[in-house]
Amino acid sequence: MNGQLKIVAAYKKLFDKEPESNAEQWRLAREIITKWDVPKIGEELALETLFEIINHTNFPDDETTRKIVGKAEDLISEFLPEMSEHDPHMSVIEFLEGEHYKKKELDKEKEFGELSKEGKIKLS
Repeated sequence: MNGQLKIVAAYKKLFDKEPESNAEQWRLAREIITKWDVPKIGEELALETLFEIINHTNFPDDETTRKIVGKAEDLISEFLPEMSEHDPHMSVIEFLEGEHYKKKELDKEKEFGELSKEGKIKLS
């Protein structure tokens, strides 16, 4: 699922509706941050949505960027204990995003390997 789909998925969970088809990603990000609710979004999607907002969303101006990204940086420390002792910074969060997806991929490979050992997946 690419980032824009993550933001759309988080929006749908928060607002129980599809966003407008022409909605700009930064506007969806603003609405998501305004109504932030981790239990409703789900922890993994919430974290990945914050990564997308902080690292991959284009904003129309510096003031909007500071407001939305600043709030997202505050929220991300809930998920990343290593951030609680440091001032969140986009470059650190970008690195942690890469680590998150590497771990997720390794977990998938491990799960696949275990399933194939158990005979639940047959390799031809």
